[in-house]
Amino acid sequence: MVTPPASGTLTLNGCTLRNNSASASGGGIYMANSGTVTLVNSTIRNNTAINGGGIYVFDSGTVNATASTINANIANNGGSGGGIYIGTSGTINATNSTFDGNTASFNGGGIYNTATAATATLTNTTITANSAANGGGFYNSATATLLNNLIALNNAVDGNDIVGRASLGQGITGSYNLIGNADGSEWTGANNQLGTTLNPIDPRIGVLRNNGGATATRAVLTRSPAIDRGNSPT
Repeated sequence: MVTPPASGTLTLNGCTLRNNSASASGGGIYMANSGTVTLVNSTIRNNTAINGGGIYVFDSGTVNATASTINANIANNGGSGGGIYIGTSGTINATNSTFDGNTASFNGGGIYNTATAATATLTNTTITANSAANGGGFYNSATATLLNNLIALNNAVDGNDIVGRASLGQGITGSYNLIGNADGSEWTGANNQLGTTLNPIDPRIGVLRNNGGATATRAVLTRSPAIDRGNSPT
């Protein structure tokens, strides 16, 4: 497990952090007190803790993930945030990244974004095959902005793919997202493809594997509804 000092900075570029465990929080990385973790072309895999199986962030800590994969991490014993736990003014910025196969006993199999002033900004990111009691892929009870993401094939009792209800002040702002089953979420934004429990959207994506990049990803297959439905940069 990696624990940066208060207000410290940790940068992992082309690294793999795996098979670690913590008795409480942050199986792979524990970040607090305004520190910053930057992941570039890196993998956080097979780590275990009660909260934040892969990464645990709070007290104004920040995670910046670019072209990285958070995979097969576990938040056990009633914990939350299988892949990443964001709490107490924490921030996650994820771009071109993959959250796949993470598990939480309680909330947020892939990502748990909670507590007042916590912020999640996800762009061009894939969240798949994660599981939790609530919010299998992504659980939001704070501020979340999503653009061009694919969130599907996750599993939960409430909110298979995503939880975030505007009526409770915890809605999702975003556009050009494909959500396989958006039941459990309320959105502000345009051009989203939002499936339901009765009519889920099959994203038609391949298994997690090496598709030519620095980390394992899930490529879209022929006739995927995600093809040509994003908002390309200008």
